[in-house]
Amino acid sequence: MKLIPSQLIKDSCLSMVAYMMLILALHPVYFGEYRITETIIRLTTIQAAVSCVIIIICTAIVSKITHKPFSYADSLSVRCRQFLYISLLCVPIMTIFLLFSNPIVLYGFDYLDYAFLDHDGTFTLKWLYACLAACITGDLVVCIVLITISEIRHKNLMMKELEDINNALALGHEAKVKEESDHEEMITLKGDSRESLTVNPNDIVYIESVANYLNIIYYNDSDICQKRLRSSLRDIEEMLSQHPFFVHIHRAFLVNINFITQVTGNAAGYKLQIFGTEKILPVSKSNVALFKSKIGSEE
Repeated sequence: MKLIPSQLIKDSCLSMVAYMMLILALHPVYFGEYRITETIIRLTTIQAAVSCVIIIICTAIVSKITHKPFSYADSLSVRCRQFLYISLLCVPIMTIFLLFSNPIVLYGFDYLDYAFLDHDGTFTLKWLYACLAACITGDLVVCIVLITISEIRHKNLMMKELEDINNALALGHEAKVKEESDHEEMITLKGDSRESLTVNPNDIVYIESVANYLNIIYYNDSDICQKRLRSSLRDIEEMLSQHPFFVHIHRAFLVNINFITQVTGNAAGYKLQIFGTEKILPVSKSNVALFKSKIGSEE
């Protein structure tokens, strides 16, 4: 299991640029004046580099604990939740590091106790609170940057995925047109009552389950027709199991992939445009993988 995508590591480094800019912008809060020195630049660079490493390590820990590696293909809510867990783990670690790194870099290891001493030498926790506030603020900025970048990459990934799916559909339709077969197999779909429908499976567009009934949409010559049968989608799916072009895309829909003209949406739920109808059929999240395998567009 790959805990951290290489792209996320690059994006974490990119977010540190925003973190460094924030740290430099906050210097007047701590020093009372804005001054950029070699020491401050060195301190900021060290803190940003170490913070980046901490984020990467915390990401790996969260992925290991949750058994869910970070993925740009996940929905925004899933990615935000992962970044929240990472932040909750990062903030205390980064606060401790920031608290002790400041006196070490500025004054040396002999002044390590300055982390808890006021200017007059008395014990204080104000530096701890200041570092905690800075880390929370910095972590918020980093999270916003990472979420923004990940959302851009997510949309690009989904666009590429939809392009691959639609290309696979187009290739499948071309192969279907090139098939030279005059054999038209007829099948009789029987309902729980005396009602039945004898049809060529290739002419069935889709089947929709409504309560205890099925609406079967099919072509009769060039006319699109509808037949209502009292049956379950599972029973009809078994009758059509010998025909690989049918796919169960939703608990209420069985569709003939040869009639799909375009796929839109995302991996959380595709939308299918169907030839000859204005119906938009949903692909539920649990059926996305099956749908993609049927049309030959597995990742």
